[in-house]
Amino acid sequence: MRICFWVSSIASVGGVQRVTSLIASELSNENDIYILTEDSKENIQRNIYNTSSNIQIIESPNELKIFNNLPLFNKIVKRINKITGILNNEKLYNICEKIYIPKRKKNILTNYFNKYNFDYIVGVQGDKSLLLASVSKQLKAKTIGWQHSSFDAYFKTKKMYFWNQDILFKKNLPNLDKYIVLNEHDSKKINETFGINSTYIYNPFSFKSNGKTNMENKYFIAAGRFCTAKGFDIYLEAIKRFIEKKQDWKFFLIGDGEKNNSIQKIIREYKLSEYVITTGYVDNIQEYFSKSSVFVLSSRWEGMPMVALESLAMGCPIISFDISAMKPIVENMKEGIIVEFDETGKNLSEAMLKLANNVELRKKMQENALKKSKVFSMDNIIKEWKKVFNSIKKEDNNEN
Repeated sequence: MRICFWVSSIASVGGVQRVTSLIASELSNENDIYILTEDSKENIQRNIYNTSSNIQIIESPNELKIFNNLPLFNKIVKRINKITGILNNEKLYNICEKIYIPKRKKNILTNYFNKYNFDYIVGVQGDKSLLLASVSKQLKAKTIGWQHSSFDAYFKTKKMYFWNQDILFKKNLPNLDKYIVLNEHDSKKINETFGINSTYIYNPFSFKSNGKTNMENKYFIAAGRFCTAKGFDIYLEAIKRFIEKKQDWKFFLIGDGEKNNSIQKIIREYKLSEYVITTGYVDNIQEYFSKSSVFVLSSRWEGMPMVALESLAMGCPIISFDISAMKPIVENMKEGIIVEFDETGKNLSEAMLKLANNVELRKKMQENALKKSKVFSMDNIIKEWKKVFNSIKKEDNNEN
């Protein structure tokens, strides 16, 4: 099979880039795999996520880079709709479509993809999935959308992602041959809202662990891109509360991103420099997991966090907010502790203190985490991807 993954970036640091590279690389053992990316050739580095040399990485031509830009009028109307939702209804759908996905944009996309003999095109994330869906009926290839964040993040988070754009997805997603989300919870919501039959496939963990974390170590670990979604400001609030009661633990904070300056400012203001160890981006996160005994996920929303899966693989108990992404990963008081979302960090802090004060509980959770990690092995996840391609092929054969 000739399969193309269409993604905004494969060269930058992030969970989407990592899981796309992992899945594409695994499929390349038996298929011809292509990644179409907006990255320039000089920025593409296969070694970031060990992207297979079997994969052909294609830099988007200027015609596709140009079509990402909308006229000024369209941009203004989009801003108005994001605030008011005026276009987000059946009666004004034709206008909404012209603003977000102009006909010229569709023609450029159709002509480009039809030059290739791809069997399948996978639109990675919501924007590419939507665009692919809008031209699916004109394409020779079969089309798959792959959602990388939660339903609530995409459609219910005010002024973020696809806020006030539900109508575009309702009209276009049924055109895809398959729409993939990351867990059963989001699949049900997508199906109910947009009237489709989506499939959920978990993300895999990205490495095979040669060991496990030591539950005697007094280190918490958190990792990810420094952005609003990851909630590291809440993590620091929790740390501040924690050290008011217990000062013999340290806290790894691994990553980098647009919120780095504000994160460093909070560390200084709260006088946490003695306790919080920031590392920047690292490519050896196993080393830091091996020194830690509890992983903290402070995210406001997630799709399916790769780092949480890696935590399971290392046998590291997890503390997280009760977000949909964590439902298949952690059962409360088994592989970790799930707490109600709280901006103040109080709930996270209380869970952190609970595990810090009970090494036997940590050890029990470690056993459960190692067992649960097997669900997310690459072997299991790639079988699900193969089922998707085979089901589309079977449906196509039945129609013919």
